[in-house]
Amino acid sequence: MDVRRRRWPWALWLGYFLPPAAYLVLVGSGRLEVPFPSWLRVSLLIGAALTVALLLLVLVLPRGRAWLQAKRLELLLATTSLVVTTALVDLLLTVTGVVPTIEAKRQASVRYGPSVGTRHRLLPLQSSPSPATGHELTIDGRGLRTDSFDPPGPKNRRRILVMGGSHVFDRDGLNWPARAAQRLREAGKDVEVINAGTPGHCSADVLTKLTLDLWTLEPDAVVVCCAWNDIKYFSLVSTDEPYRSVISPYTSDWRLAPQGLDWLLCHSSLYRLGRIRLITSLRGSEGWKDRPATGRVGEVGPRQFELNLVAICAVCRAIGAKVFLCKQGRLMTPGLDEQARRRVRLGFVGLPYDELLRACQLCDEAVVRVAKAHGASVIDFGRVLSGHPEYFNDHIHLSEKGSEQAAQVLAEALGE
Repeated sequence: MDVRRRRWPWALWLGYFLPPAAYLVLVGSGRLEVPFPSWLRVSLLIGAALTVALLLLVLVLPRGRAWLQAKRLELLLATTSLVVTTALVDLLLTVTGVVPTIEAKRQASVRYGPSVGTRHRLLPLQSSPSPATGHELTIDGRGLRTDSFDPPGPKNRRRILVMGGSHVFDRDGLNWPARAAQRLREAGKDVEVINAGTPGHCSADVLTKLTLDLWTLEPDAVVVCCAWNDIKYFSLVSTDEPYRSVISPYTSDWRLAPQGLDWLLCHSSLYRLGRIRLITSLRGSEGWKDRPATGRVGEVGPRQFELNLVAICAVCRAIGAKVFLCKQGRLMTPGLDEQARRRVRLGFVGLPYDELLRACQLCDEAVVRVAKAHGASVIDFGRVLSGHPEYFNDHIHLSEKGSEQAAQVLAEALGE
């Protein structure tokens, strides 16, 4: 064999090297979101499919096997190019720190721990900036999104608890309960608004959290803003399968707790890029995996939601706190255009769009009935927020504009 005629496959080298290098530049400049963007995933799938098809042809056809024998040096060089380029890109990603380590993500992420009565609780987090906005996020030992507050006891300042799920927690916004407090103080009101929202919590979690823990803060008022996380159970619970049978208890977050071979592979930046998305697709976010949007709202789910609100009102009466029940603001409305509808995560609740609208209406009606029967006040966030795509990042989570609007609605309700 005349080795001198064999040349290094520069075209293959550039083909392997340039896309990862361009990807590195885009990620480093903040123009792409880690992990892999759609175009890169599609190109990788196409490349893998073509490679498999080529290998099958080479192995099946006699001429293919002869070609493989003749081109073995070129194939060896191409494979070497791929391995070397991948190693260099991985090393560059690791050295530059473009891809965060698991420990860095753990320190900057909202983390959960087991809890008695509720599905989980927030673990303390000190001054971590939100990935979406850069706003500082602090979680205290009680799992509250706050820097500090006065201890319970004799006080002149009015204390208000705002409770609910991630809509209240407001991870991507500037914390609309805190914004409302700022507005009230600027208006001369001596108030303290505490954000007690926990991502994933529903009305049952709010009831237990208030009963077993937060009542000791001696709040003057409790604002309850729930619905979305309750609706995800509406197609699952029944007389034979009550709420306690379908709720998912806390499990450790595999995304932030690698073990064994997974821990070893996490030293590779390229491996970490796709790892978290893969685990999320397999296990779901917050331990809740999407399901087909084909369910129907049963009778038990809405009744459970209403019963929880009644019980919350009873607890608040027992501790001397005024109750505000909220009609939750949401992107979903009957006249929402098709482009905005695609932002609604129907798989989370397992309901088609029209059935989801019915579930939202049932929740709003329950809020009004319970408030009227138990002397609570109603705050209608939906009147201002619902159906406005610019106020939402998705189906329920607020944008910066939405957070501002929610703060204004809450401040007006609490300032009356």
